Amino acid sequence: MIDSKLVVKVAMRRYTYYGILKTTFRDIAKVLDVLPGQVYQCYPIKDLLTIAVMEQLLKKYYRQVVNALDPSKNFRENLLIVLKPRCSFVRTHYRIYLTLESSMERENYHKFKVVYDLVKNRILDHPKCYLLVNKTDDVVIAAALNELIAVLDEELFNSFRVFQRKLLLNQRQLNSIFDQQYRICENFLSN
Repeated sequence: MIDSKLVVKVAMRRYTYYGILKTTFRDIAKVLDVLPGQVYQCYPIKDLLTIAVMEQLLKKYYRQVVNALDPSKNFRENLLIVLKPRCSFVRTHYRIYLTLESSMERENYHKFKVVYDLVKNRILDHPKCYLLVNKTDDVVIAAALNELIAVLDEELFNSFRVFQRKLLLNQRQLNSIFDQQYRICENFLSN
Protein backbone atom coordinates (compact mmCIF):
# COMPACT_ATOMS: atom_id res chain seq x y z
CA MET A 1 0.00 0.00 0.00
CA ILE A 2 1.19 3.49 -0.82
CA ASP A 3 1.96 5.99 1.96
CA SER A 4 -0.81 8.60 2.23
CA LYS A 5 1.73 11.26 3.27
CA LEU A 6 3.54 10.73 -0.01
CA VAL A 7 0.27 11.09 -1.91
CA VAL A 8 -0.40 14.39 -0.10
CA LYS A 9 3.13 15.64 -0.83
CA VAL A 10 2.82 14.90 -4.55
CA ALA A 11 -0.71 16.34 -4.70
CA MET A 12 0.49 19.50 -2.97
CA ARG A 13 3.19 20.01 -5.59
CA ARG A 14 0.76 19.33 -8.44
CA TYR A 15 -1.94 21.57 -6.95
CA THR A 16 0.56 24.37 -6.46
CA TYR A 17 1.82 24.16 -10.02
CA TYR A 18 -1.34 23.20 -11.96
CA GLY A 19 -4.22 23.95 -9.57
CA ILE A 20 -6.75 21.54 -8.12
CA LEU A 21 -8.97 21.25 -11.18
CA LYS A 22 -6.14 20.33 -13.54
CA THR A 23 -4.69 17.68 -11.24
CA THR A 24 -6.10 14.18 -11.47
CA PHE A 25 -5.51 11.02 -9.46
CA ARG A 26 -3.98 9.60 -12.63
CA ASP A 27 -1.41 12.47 -12.64
CA ILE A 28 -0.54 11.80 -9.02
CA ALA A 29 -0.27 8.05 -9.64
CA LYS A 30 2.02 8.66 -12.61
CA VAL A 31 4.41 10.75 -10.50
CA LEU A 32 4.37 8.07 -7.79
CA ASP A 33 4.78 5.30 -10.39
CA VAL A 34 1.72 3.43 -9.11
CA LEU A 35 -1.74 2.62 -10.40
CA PRO A 36 -4.49 5.25 -9.91
CA GLY A 37 -6.44 2.72 -7.83
CA GLN A 38 -3.69 2.82 -5.22
CA VAL A 39 -4.18 6.57 -4.85
CA TYR A 40 -7.93 6.02 -4.51
CA GLN A 41 -7.25 3.54 -1.68
CA CYS A 42 -5.68 6.37 0.33
CA TYR A 43 -8.25 9.01 -0.65
CA PRO A 44 -11.50 7.66 -2.13
CA ILE A 45 -12.53 11.12 -3.38
CA LYS A 46 -10.51 14.11 -4.49
CA ASP A 47 -12.11 16.42 -1.90
CA LEU A 48 -10.63 14.34 0.94
CA LEU A 49 -7.20 14.57 -0.66
CA THR A 50 -7.66 18.32 -1.10
CA ILE A 51 -8.58 18.71 2.58
CA ALA A 52 -5.46 16.70 3.55
CA VAL A 53 -3.30 18.89 1.29
CA MET A 54 -4.77 22.08 2.71
CA GLU A 55 -4.30 20.81 6.25
CA GLN A 56 -0.59 20.28 5.55
CA LEU A 57 -0.26 23.67 3.90
CA LEU A 58 -2.03 25.37 6.80
CA LYS A 59 0.24 23.65 9.32
CA LYS A 60 3.23 24.96 7.36
CA TYR A 61 1.68 28.43 7.33
CA TYR A 62 1.02 28.20 11.09
CA ARG A 63 4.72 27.50 11.74
CA GLN A 64 5.74 30.44 9.51
CA VAL A 65 3.41 32.84 11.33
CA VAL A 66 4.41 31.71 14.81
CA ASN A 67 8.09 31.95 13.90
CA ALA A 68 7.55 35.46 12.51
CA LEU A 69 5.96 36.79 15.70
CA ASP A 70 8.41 38.79 17.78
CA PRO A 71 7.38 39.68 21.36
CA SER A 72 10.05 42.40 21.45
CA LYS A 73 8.18 44.37 18.76
CA ASN A 74 4.93 46.23 19.22
CA PHE A 75 1.53 44.96 18.12
CA ARG A 76 1.44 47.04 14.91
CA GLU A 77 4.87 45.84 13.77
CA ASN A 78 3.96 42.23 14.48
CA LEU A 79 0.70 42.48 12.62
CA LEU A 80 2.55 43.71 9.54
CA ILE A 81 5.27 41.07 10.06
CA VAL A 82 2.59 38.35 10.08
CA LEU A 83 1.24 39.60 6.76
CA LYS A 84 4.56 38.77 5.06
CA PRO A 85 4.32 34.97 5.49
CA ARG A 86 0.61 35.19 4.66
CA CYS A 87 1.32 36.97 1.37
CA SER A 88 4.25 34.68 0.62
CA PHE A 89 2.10 31.63 1.32
CA VAL A 90 -0.73 32.85 -0.90
CA ARG A 91 1.67 33.91 -3.67
CA THR A 92 3.20 30.42 -3.72
CA HIS A 93 -0.11 28.55 -3.61
CA TYR A 94 -2.45 30.96 -5.42
CA ARG A 95 -3.53 28.33 -7.97
CA ILE A 96 -4.92 26.30 -5.08
CA TYR A 97 -6.81 29.30 -3.72
CA LEU A 98 -8.16 30.06 -7.19
CA THR A 99 -9.76 26.66 -7.62
CA LEU A 100 -10.40 25.57 -4.04
CA GLU A 101 -14.00 26.62 -3.62
CA SER A 102 -15.14 25.68 -7.13
CA SER A 103 -13.39 22.29 -7.08
CA MET A 104 -15.02 20.97 -3.93
CA GLU A 105 -18.56 19.96 -3.13
CA ARG A 106 -20.20 22.38 -0.71
CA GLU A 107 -20.18 20.03 2.28
CA ASN A 108 -16.50 19.21 1.80
CA TYR A 109 -15.63 22.89 1.36
CA HIS A 110 -17.23 23.47 4.76
CA LYS A 111 -15.00 20.71 6.18
CA PHE A 112 -12.00 22.58 4.77
CA LYS A 113 -13.24 25.79 6.41
CA VAL A 114 -13.44 23.95 9.77
CA VAL A 115 -9.82 22.82 9.38
CA TYR A 116 -8.84 26.36 8.37
CA ASP A 117 -10.59 27.85 11.41
CA LEU A 118 -8.85 25.36 13.71
CA VAL A 119 -5.44 26.43 12.41
CA LYS A 120 -6.37 30.11 12.65
CA ASN A 121 -7.46 29.60 16.27
CA ARG A 122 -4.21 27.77 17.02
CA ILE A 123 -2.34 30.86 15.83
CA LEU A 124 -4.49 33.17 17.94
CA ASP A 125 -4.10 30.86 20.96
CA HIS A 126 -0.32 30.64 20.63
CA PRO A 127 1.57 32.09 23.64
CA LYS A 128 3.43 34.56 21.40
CA CYS A 129 0.10 35.93 20.20
CA TYR A 130 -1.09 36.28 23.81
CA LEU A 131 2.07 38.24 24.62
CA LEU A 132 1.29 40.66 21.81
CA VAL A 133 -2.29 41.13 22.94
CA ASN A 134 -1.30 41.56 26.58
CA LYS A 135 1.38 44.11 25.66
CA THR A 136 -1.31 46.36 24.22
CA ASP A 137 -3.15 46.32 27.59
CA ASP A 138 -6.43 46.04 25.77
CA VAL A 139 -8.68 43.02 26.33
CA VAL A 140 -10.83 43.95 23.32
CA ILE A 141 -7.86 43.67 20.95
CA ALA A 142 -8.02 39.83 20.94
CA ALA A 143 -11.59 39.89 19.62
CA ALA A 144 -10.68 42.64 17.16
CA LEU A 145 -7.69 40.62 15.93
CA ASN A 146 -9.91 37.62 15.35
CA GLU A 147 -12.34 39.84 13.45
CA LEU A 148 -9.49 41.31 11.39
CA ILE A 149 -8.32 37.87 10.33
CA ALA A 150 -11.89 36.97 9.35
CA VAL A 151 -12.11 40.14 7.23
CA LEU A 152 -8.71 39.44 5.63
CA ASP A 153 -9.76 35.88 4.82
CA GLU A 154 -13.10 36.93 3.37
CA GLU A 155 -11.45 39.63 1.24
CA LEU A 156 -8.82 37.16 0.04
CA PHE A 157 -11.36 34.53 -0.98
CA ASN A 158 -13.57 37.18 -2.62
CA SER A 159 -10.59 38.42 -4.63
CA PHE A 160 -9.85 34.91 -5.82
CA ARG A 161 -13.50 34.39 -6.76
CA VAL A 162 -13.20 37.40 -9.08
CA PHE A 163 -10.11 35.96 -10.81
CA GLN A 164 -11.33 32.36 -10.69
CA ARG A 165 -12.49 32.21 -14.30
CA LYS A 166 -9.02 33.00 -15.62
CA LEU A 167 -7.26 30.38 -13.42
CA LEU A 168 -4.09 32.38 -13.84
CA LEU A 169 -3.14 35.63 -12.23
CA ASN A 170 -0.45 37.97 -13.36
CA GLN A 171 1.95 39.63 -10.94
CA ARG A 172 0.03 42.91 -10.97
CA GLN A 173 -3.22 41.20 -9.98
CA LEU A 174 -1.53 39.27 -7.17
CA ASN A 175 0.10 42.46 -5.91
CA SER A 176 -3.25 44.24 -5.90
CA ILE A 177 -4.68 41.46 -3.71
CA PHE A 178 -1.78 41.83 -1.25
CA ASP A 179 -2.04 45.63 -1.29
CA GLN A 180 -5.68 45.25 -0.30
CA GLN A 181 -4.65 42.96 2.59
CA TYR A 182 -2.20 45.62 3.83
CA ARG A 183 -4.84 48.36 3.48
CA ILE A 184 -7.26 46.36 5.60
CA CYS A 185 -4.57 46.02 8.28
CA GLU A 186 -3.71 49.69 8.14
CA ASN A 187 -7.39 50.60 8.55
CA PHE A 188 -7.63 48.21 11.49
CA LEU A 189 -4.58 49.78 13.14
CA SER A 190 -5.79 53.33 12.62
CA ASN A 191 -9.14 52.69 14.35
